[in-house]
Amino acid sequence: MEYIKDASLVFDLPLYELDGSSFMSRDAYGRDCTDIGALWTPRGRTFDGTDDYLIVGAVSDFNFIHDDMVFSVGIWVKLTDYTAGGLQVFCDSCSGSSSSTGIIFYYSGTLDNIIFYAYTSLGLGLRTVEIISSSNIIADNDWHYVLVTGDGTNGALYVDGVVDTGVTETITNRADAGNTSFPLMIGAYNEAPAGGELTGSIGEFRIYSRCLNPLGGQHNYLATKERYK
Repeated sequence: MEYIKDASLVFDLPLYELDGSSFMSRDAYGRDCTDIGALWTPRGRTFDGTDDYLIVGAVSDFNFIHDDMVFSVGIWVKLTDYTAGGLQVFCDSCSGSSSSTGIIFYYSGTLDNIIFYAYTSLGLGLRTVEIISSSNIIADNDWHYVLVTGDGTNGALYVDGVVDTGVTETITNRADAGNTSFPLMIGAYNEAPAGGELTGSIGEFRIYSRCLNPLGGQHNYLATKERYK
């Protein structure tokens, strides 16, 4: 069984196959990726929680996420430190500025849950926020497949192929919301090193320009889970 590969797969990063300090994504776009400190292993990249991260693509590559809110972002991740009580960032394309535009997907050690934000700048230091959060705790030192989706109206979050029924988020299509200020960062805030650094491993990372339905999310989990047993 293979994970879903179609024209909507705009970013495919099987980190378990990609060693070296620079490489390209395995999608049709071949996006440039730069590794800063994260060590390669046969299961992906390990991040030390201090100063390891990946820089991916160009600034405008993933604007469609916060513009249209029609997307799917899936990641295999293993967190190994839950004591910090702060954030461990899966990916980020915005800054801490109150007028920044972009997305951030992370684990909250304070709340013990997974949260996805999409920020839209309104100018004058103002911005709107779309939030999809999960009550599903993954603080068990094991691998998990985490998937967040939006269909332009509703958001959903899945852990290991199962939808979190506690997430019933209404979202808004904000077409032409503007560009992000940063490329996508994996494993830390875009202003790294400045907090949010992930302690653990990321095996693979994919972004689709469509909303995967529950069967699609479960399919991708089942197609890839053997690698992380």
